[in-house]
Amino acid sequence: MFQMPRFLRTVIAAYGIAVLSSGSALAQRQPTMSSGTPTPYNPRLYSDPTATNKAFKSLRWRLIGPFRGGRVDAVAGDPTKPLVYYMGAVNGGVWKTTNAGISWENLTDGKSDISSVGAITVAPSDANVIYVGTGESQLREDLTFGTGMYRSTDAGQTWQHLGLTETHQVTAIRVHHNADLAYVSAIGHAFGPNAERGVFRTVDGGKSWKKVLFIDDSTGVHGPVDGPHQPARPLRLDVEVPAHAVEHECRRRAQRPLEDDRRRRHLADLSGNPGMPKAPLGKIGIAVSPANPRRLFASIEAKDTLGGIFRSDDAGASWERMNDDARLWVRNWYYSTVTADPKDENTVYVMNLQVLRSIDGGRPSTRCASRTATRTSCGSTPGPHAADPR
Repeated sequence: MFQMPRFLRTVIAAYGIAVLSSGSALAQRQPTMSSGTPTPYNPRLYSDPTATNKAFKSLRWRLIGPFRGGRVDAVAGDPTKPLVYYMGAVNGGVWKTTNAGISWENLTDGKSDISSVGAITVAPSDANVIYVGTGESQLREDLTFGTGMYRSTDAGQTWQHLGLTETHQVTAIRVHHNADLAYVSAIGHAFGPNAERGVFRTVDGGKSWKKVLFIDDSTGVHGPVDGPHQPARPLRLDVEVPAHAVEHECRRRAQRPLEDDRRRRHLADLSGNPGMPKAPLGKIGIAVSPANPRRLFASIEAKDTLGGIFRSDDAGASWERMNDDARLWVRNWYYSTVTADPKDENTVYVMNLQVLRSIDGGRPSTRCASRTATRTSCGSTPGPHAADPR
């Protein structure tokens, strides 16, 4: 299992994986599964303080490792085993836990060329099939690039290189119910133009790839983003790309962390639709509400403080800025991640310097729960790192 490599013992672990626990004693106990019928979803538990169980209120985040230096861009869970998770480090390979993080095992050292990881996805119909895209997906000035796509068919024990070597920075992988059908989005070379970027599709488990979305040799993709669908329903193979894919001109330069002339496009370009901030736009995180497929949330980087959290209730035809709180859209090269609640169309989560939740569609008067489990108002007070250019 997990053994700290010698060189990592000299590195201060700045980041790691965290879980919720009610006390340090849980670190000594093996988690067990509940044998009863799952409790029905009750949105009151997340909006009404009087309806929340006291034991739930006592939960606090606890660092569970693995203890290593660097950052984490990719985490995926086994859809059939709630205690099994995979983690991809930006320069440390793929790790696996079978006990919800109490211990970790490295799956790639000495078994493959995988080092920097940008995306991990477990096939929904076969948990033994794991796709890994290499190259960190959240670009810093200093970064490591990858060597393309990899796949395991035995839960990470062995790996096969699938090509797409020059994609360098893979940002997302979406696998259909058919485990051989997958979409991959990539930024491409971070410091110069190249053609192997955009959205790629495979219908044969990575033996071959077709580029199904490409703008130019300087435009990378931070999608694709799936809309709700029935996983058992076959996807039409003449549909070239998923429902939404977010592109922008993506090149970093050593003397200037952010590119001034970045462009943002969907399949049908939504960036000029009513309610969108004026161009040029930066990085955008987008989520489709599984509870209402016509509702979209977006975290948008824009100049002159015009960015923030935007919402569309007509599948992107028009937009409204719901929140301009600087805490929600600072350091967009790292974050810009927004996640819609699977059951409640009015609940949305934003991952940034803090994890914040809105329970009323992201409106400016929303109440937000921070990662410290305290209630705070998501108004217009700038966050502590709002001016940080990195």
